[in-house]
Amino acid sequence: MASLSLAWPRRTRLVTGGSRLWRRVAGPRARQRYWQLGVSIIVSAAPVLAVARLGLTLTLFLAVLGIAAAVALASPVAFAVIVVALAPLPDVGALLGVSVPAGFDPLTLLVVLGAVMAIHRGGAFPYHNARGLAWTTALSLGLFAIAWYRTYGHGAVSATSIALVVKPAIIVAAGVLVVRLVPARLLERTLACAFGGALLLIGASVALQRLGVYTTAAQLANADKLQLKQFGGVMISGNDAGAVVAAFTIPAYVLLRSAGYRAFAAGVLVAAFPVELITLARGSLIALLCGLGALTLLDRQAGRGVRTLLGVLGAGVLWTATLGRQQADILVTNFHSTSGDTNATLSGRSVIWNEVPKFLDQGDHRWLVGGGLDSFKAYAQATLGNAFATHNAYFEFLTDGGALMLAVALALLVALWRAAARAQESFRIALRTALVSVTVLGASGNVDVFTLTVAWIWPLAAAATVTATSRAPVAASPRIAAPYGRRPSRAAES
Repeated sequence: MASLSLAWPRRTRLVTGGSRLWRRVAGPRARQRYWQLGVSIIVSAAPVLAVARLGLTLTLFLAVLGIAAAVALASPVAFAVIVVALAPLPDVGALLGVSVPAGFDPLTLLVVLGAVMAIHRGGAFPYHNARGLAWTTALSLGLFAIAWYRTYGHGAVSATSIALVVKPAIIVAAGVLVVRLVPARLLERTLACAFGGALLLIGASVALQRLGVYTTAAQLANADKLQLKQFGGVMISGNDAGAVVAAFTIPAYVLLRSAGYRAFAAGVLVAAFPVELITLARGSLIALLCGLGALTLLDRQAGRGVRTLLGVLGAGVLWTATLGRQQADILVTNFHSTSGDTNATLSGRSVIWNEVPKFLDQGDHRWLVGGGLDSFKAYAQATLGNAFATHNAYFEFLTDGGALMLAVALALLVALWRAAARAQESFRIALRTALVSVTVLGASGNVDVFTLTVAWIWPLAAAATVTATSRAPVAASPRIAAPYGRRPSRAAES
């Protein structure tokens, strides 16, 4: 009996020790440690495998994009700033010298992420009180898709061709999501700082590139083609850099001034003219001046628009006479050398534009429905020896989709203009000055509201509709109507 009593505790200790060992090896805490160990191994090995497979540059690009996505998930305001900063970049892959798969560019991935966030948050669609704008935008995208199908839909559809038809919708969605995710009280400040900061970064990249501090892969590959317009900074082309500065300097200035950042606003405004001179983009310089002219007409309070115009012109003259003299001499020399020759003055555009009616006359109903997306490039390749674009947004609409697409495109500009009618004053002026500049840019280049370079039109449009006041009739009241921003006074009893 004594031996049995001694054996039983021994057996109990063995069972207890075995169960403890089992819990340590296969228990919940052990499984958690195994999971952490596996994740650590994957996280440690992933960069090495990615570098070996994709190369260092593309791996760093994907890592930065992952960090941006994490920041976006943590803060909707940070998401808005990141999307605004990335939206106008024409080709991140060309900028870095890597091949980014179609559909995996930063803007597309962040828009998909933002759509998931917006669905999770719920709420009203920004265009719910601007149905005319919503329907005109949808009709424009539909006609663009039809024009794309006429050119690319009959053959083998590739990822690159699909990206062409998806990109305009991505641009619109990016603008809507930015406004949808940012709280209304922070909307003006967020867009103002995002626009202003991005413009200063673009300007700094252009200036540093002109000074020879750095070069981009696209600059080295296309130096002979771009020639004097190779200084576009992160925008790659001088024309693209000039276009984004011309279209959104005035809107950024208006929003920053309204948000109380007057020094920031003045810095953005003063930096615009040197950037335009460095890029040598004549059409962009004209568009910037037209935007300033629109500001003088739209912002008449205490002559602020006129004072802004005079200040910018004064700063421009000072820059031209001092540090910008070389670029100014190049523009003057080009003007004198091409005077009397319309085609040379327009950099060969008049020859291209003269071919547009001939192209439209060749096919049945082309004046009405066009020839399909990019159809003019194939025609130019056969007749002019090069696949020229139309270098005019309105001719592009006409050749792609005929008078029908051109009419809808003009109706969309009108709808965007009308959407600003009842908006908060800063957004009303910002959107309308941007539209004036974009309309002018379209006359000398393939720039329209669905172009990446001017993608910021859509956050401004969404913000204008969100801040719009109601048109609902007000019931009879003893209060007298007062100007916006002031409290109404009581009417005297009669």
